[in-house]
Amino acid sequence: MGALGRFVHLGIDATCWTNSRGFGRYARSLCRALAAQRGRHRVSLVVDRNGPADEPQLEVDWIVVPTSRGQDQALQQRRSLWDMWQMSQVASRQRFDVFFFPSIDSFFPL
Repeated sequence: MGALGRFVHLGIDATCWTNSRGFGRYARSLCRALAAQRGRHRVSLVVDRNGPADEPQLEVDWIVVPTSRGQDQALQQRRSLWDMWQMSQVASRQRFDVFFFPSIDSFFPL
């Protein structure tokens, strides 16, 4: 059965979520619009340790990965290889149909 005959699992790198402007605002707006749509999709947001604990109005799955630094700190320093590996492994295990990176500051490969 093709993707149109089943739910599509959409993953989004939401590590920029806590940024009040720019990529963070873009990611929040996009996720809120997707979550508001009632369709044949499921939205999961992958966040690092500084991700929001909860945003009850959003019907999404929050996948929090315990990293040594949040994205806000990593922009001023380099991400550790361990953090990149952790984010990559957790996201890969989800078996998303589509994975979206709203920021050029993404730090993990899939």
